[in-house]
Parts: sequence; structure tokens; C-alpha cells
Amino acid sequence: MTGGKLMQLERLLLHLKLDGWCVVEDVIPANQIKHVRQSVEAAVAEHRNPAAPSGIGHLPGMINFDQSFAPFLADENFLALVGAMLGHHPRISFTTGTINYPGNERGGWHADWPFNQNNAGHIPAPYPDATVHLTTLWMLAPFTEENGGTLLVPGSHRSPNNPTGDNGVNPLAPYPTE
Repeated sequence: MTGGKLMQLERLLLHLKLDGWCVVEDVIPANQIKHVRQSVEAAVAEHRNPAAPSGIGHLPGMINFDQSFAPFLADENFLALVGAMLGHHPRISFTTGTINYPGNERGGWHADWPFNQNNAGHIPAPYPDATVHLTTLWMLAPFTEENGGTLLVPGSHRSPNNPTGDNGVNPLAPYPTE
């Protein structure tokens, strides 16, 4: 890894450590994003979970229906970050295509698997202060309040609980620092 890439990795790791999230730029080259987005949209439209809430396209097992994004899961900068967090042999536990359509109602505050206390299989709270899972969001279109971009609470990755585990935060109310 070159000096510049190593410095970028160190910045991303610091951001993850402090805030619990970071943006890895240019994993999918700009000239390929439109193709990947259209391919994902088509797969979700054709195979979406009919039980998904209104305003959301949801396709569990996405990689079984569309592999347009698969080569980018092996991007060296992305894997360097994942490897630094989880070790040299990380595994992809699942892929889900989720599209928040315009006009979609805002969802409640929650933690993703394996920390969501509403899932049958979950790590019970209080959580250990250790990295055991990474959730990645692939931004194939701009994230805005108007189009249903994902909201997050910086630093919440260090909390021993989350709104699904009755941590005192109303999951349906705006977050106090929002």
C-alpha cells in the first residue's frame, strides 16, 4: 500500500473509531455507477420482497439475483479497511438490495443485525466494545432527506444498547442532535 493510500486508510479508521461510520470514495468508478444502479433497481423491481413496507424496495439475498456490484466487493481500498477492522479473512454474511423510494415514510431508529434486539438472532445488550460486524451502504444515488437517505447517530457504535433494546431513545422521534 502506498503512503497516500495508507494515510487515507488511517483517516478512515480514525473516523470509524470515533464516529462509527466513514465514506470510502470511488469504490465503484463513476462511469460504472449508472449501470450498477440500473441493474440493482431492475433486480429489486423484479424480485422484491412483497412483504416490505410501502415505499421501500427490499430484496434479501441480492447477490443471488444481481452480481453487477460483486467485483467492487473486492476493491483493494475497501478490503484494506474491512481487513483492518475484522482481520484478514472477513466474510460477507448477507447482501440486501434496499431502495427507499421518494415519499417513503421515515423509519424508526434501530441498529442493524446482529445488534437489533427485534431480530431472532442477535447479540444481546449490553454489547461488548469490540468490532464484530460492519454494515456497508452502497450509495448508488445521492443521499438526501428528500429521497430517503439513511440517517445515523455518530458515536452510537459505542453505546451498550440501541432503541430496539429500550435504551431510552424514542425510535420514532427525531434524534435530539439531528
